[in-house]
Amino acid sequence: MEIDHFDPTLTGAARNAYSNLMLATRHCNNMKRDGWPTPAQIRMGYRLLNPTKEMDYEVHMFEDPRTNELVSATPAGQYHIDMLDLNHETFIWERRKRAQYIQLMNRAPALLAGTFEQLHDLMTFVREQVELLIPPISAPPGNERMGSSLNSERLREQAI
Repeated sequence: MEIDHFDPTLTGAARNAYSNLMLATRHCNNMKRDGWPTPAQIRMGYRLLNPTKEMDYEVHMFEDPRTNELVSATPAGQYHIDMLDLNHETFIWERRKRAQYIQLMNRAPALLAGTFEQLHDLMTFVREQVELLIPPISAPPGNERMGSSLNSERLREQAI
């Protein structure tokens, strides 16, 4: 991870203000560089989503459960996906692996006939692996996605 300036057009103290700094992978930081939407793009709704001020990413984008690609729902979501190259093959691979781990965790009690301790150890291992991957972005309201969102409480109850 690297520290990136959210708005590279700011100068002086504002450029290094906490609210203008964000974590970014090296890949995303290199893709964005000093990129910023033009005034015409801003008027059309194109912008980067600011992780220090908003957490409602599902308004702007969602994950296609068939392809594990991010799909935009707004111009801001499209700009964000494109500028940071969020559909790079590495990110798609991580989202696919996350979905597979979640599916395995959901099916594990029915698939394993081992002791409770063995099952608990497996679930702990898989949960740790999932937590290392990219966190999921929720689907828009009303669009249920099968097996692609991690409900820790539900998984914890199933493991016990």
